[in-house]
Formats: sequence, C-alpha cells, structure tokens
Amino acid sequence: MNMDSMAMLQRPPIQFPIDNPYPAYHKVRTETPILRVSPMQYVISEYDDAVELLQSSSISHWGQDPLTQSMLFSGQSAMSKTLFAFAPDSGLPYRKKVLHGLAAKNLKFEGDAMAQHAANIIEKLKGKSEIDFMDDYAHPYTFQTISKIIGISEENIPVFTEIVGRLLDQGGYMRYITYPDGDGAGQEFLNFLTELIREKEKNPGDDLTSALVASAREANEEDKFILNLMILLIYAGHDNMMNFLGNAMVALDQQPDAKKAFINDPSLGHSSLDELLRIDSPVQFFMLFAKEAIKLKNQTIREGSLLTVNIGAANRDPKAFPNPDTIDINRKPSHLSYGAGAYRCIGARLAQLQGGTGIEGFFQGIASFEIGDDVQWRTRPFVQRGPVHLPMKVSWK
Repeated sequence: MNMDSMAMLQRPPIQFPIDNPYPAYHKVRTETPILRVSPMQYVISEYDDAVELLQSSSISHWGQDPLTQSMLFSGQSAMSKTLFAFAPDSGLPYRKKVLHGLAAKNLKFEGDAMAQHAANIIEKLKGKSEIDFMDDYAHPYTFQTISKIIGISEENIPVFTEIVGRLLDQGGYMRYITYPDGDGAGQEFLNFLTELIREKEKNPGDDLTSALVASAREANEEDKFILNLMILLIYAGHDNMMNFLGNAMVALDQQPDAKKAFINDPSLGHSSLDELLRIDSPVQFFMLFAKEAIKLKNQTIREGSLLTVNIGAANRDPKAFPNPDTIDINRKPSHLSYGAGAYRCIGARLAQLQGGTGIEGFFQGIASFEIGDDVQWRTRPFVQRGPVHLPMKVSWK
C-alpha cells in the first residue's frame, strides 16, 4: 500500500462542497466517470461501474482482508481488524452472529416498540414551535433501537443516550476504535460499554452483546476487541440511521410536493424509504482495493489500487434513475446505499424497519415543517453525510 493510499483513508480524494455536493458529483460523473486522481487511486461515479465493482470477487473492501491488515499501523490496524471481523469471507463467527440476531423472526418483535418509542418522542415535543430534529428526534429514536438490540437494559438506555448525545457534538465515538483513550464523556462511554461486557459475561441474554462476548472469549480475544465490535455496531445502527433521517428531512423540505405527500400519507415512510435513501445516502463513499488487476470499461486498474466508489453520484446516475434529482414516491430504486453483493450491509433489514418506522412516526405527528438555510453538515469522516444540527419550525397534527 503506497503512502498516497494511506492518506486517502483520512480525507476525500476530491474536495466536494459540503452543503450540496450533487452538482459537483454530476460534473465528475459526466466528464470522467472513472477518475484517476493519483497513480493508484480512482474515483468511480457511474452506477453500472459501482455495481460491477461491489460484486466483483477481485475486489475487497478497505480493511476487510488479511493483506490490508498487515500493511496498516496502530489505530488503522485496529479499525481494519474490527471491520474484518464482519467480513463475509473472514471465517470468523461475528457476522453470522449479527445476521442471526437481526433475522426477520427476531426483528418482527421490534417494530411495535420502535413505533411506540417514536410516538412517545413526538408526544413530548408537541407544543414546541421549534425543534432541533437531530437532537430532539433522530438521536433518541435511533439510539434506543440499537441500544435494545445490543442488550442495554431499559433503565440504562436514557443514561447511555445522554452520554452519546454529548459525544455527537465532540466528533462522535467511532474514533475510540482507532484512538482508545477517552476523557469526559468519552471515558464515560467506554466505561459504560466495558461494564456491559462484564455484565453479559456473568449473565448472558438473548442479545448481540452476549453473542459477541461468548464468541470473542472462545477465540481468546481481549475486552478492547469486543469494545470495538460493539462500537461499530452502535455506529451502524445509530449514526448512519440518524444521518439518514436528517438527510431525508432536508431533501423533502426542498421538494414541496413530496413533503406534502408524506404529510398526507405517513405510510410512505416505509413504501418510499428506498427512494429517500437513494436521493441522499448517509454513506457517500465506499473504499475498495483491487486484489488483482481488473478491467473497467476501457481502463486497466492495477493490483493494489484504491478505488473510491462515489455512492452519492451513482445513486443519482440518470442512466439508472430517470430524473434522478427528484423524489419520486412511486420509484422502487435498486440503490447502493447498503452496498451490493457479498458486502451488502449486514444491518440492512434492521435499517429498513428502523428508518421506515422513524419516518412514518414523525409524519404521523407533524402537520408542517420548515427548515432554514443554516443547516450545518458533518465534515468528518468524509464517507458519511448528515446534518450536525437541524433547526426546524413545526406545527403539529
């Protein structure tokens, strides 16, 4: 792995506008769909190319193969090992454990609880003419869902929610995989999860933490590795889904006809969820490596090259999605926000249920909303997209 590739893991290969990157995505996709940004780095923007790469046996996702791990250092090595634990071809039990825990037969009991939680949040917010959608709705809604699935007790969820809420304004919590030392809220976060691991070791239950702890102990893994597995699962079920909800609200606010349709028919939260994921994905880029030389269109990409697949651009490729910048509530898009092929997101089924229920629950309570022009967007890590805060004027049903 060359040093250019290492740098690319920390920052985007191209500086796209933060508030609205889609016109710039369109320009790159139209002019140079396979853009070589350095001798062994490429940005891929067209839908068909993205699908081909994501499903190719000649490609690995960043960190999810032993060769990549051997070339990384300290914090990045810890992140790679954590990602590799959930890789489909790792041979480790963790992906299977999570898939079992998120199977449809287990999730069917969670839908009603999610809907009730959304309704409880809305009930507490009613009467307010202004809210911060991210702090007041998206964060508590998504965090309770993933907290229950990993096995946090009902009485401890509010405590953990408050700790993580403070971390969101300090850059989030994924950094504790690569930089394991915390202070303040960060140390409280790590202490809470460490105590949860100890509790599940003594009193295992039917939850993901218990399953991961048992598997890791059989493999003689340390607490830090189990912590990292849990942080990654929390991030996937909380941060990504929280960003999705915020992105969806901004997109709907910019398209009044679609917003009106959702207000009139909250069930669109489920039936049109994939269209909202397509229009503004919380995951904007996937980082891949070429395990061997591959041919893409008329270009030969050398073994060891880093390929950054621009999911945001591919999801708005007009060759795949007519009128791609418009929310079409009747469209059933095969978007790439969950990835594709063997590396498709292992939590996709949970995300569908969680996202659809969250959108529907919000619109069941809201009569109208307006978002101002001062939306603040996250800038790190660059693979994600979502509002930091989302001030909103609201009226209630």
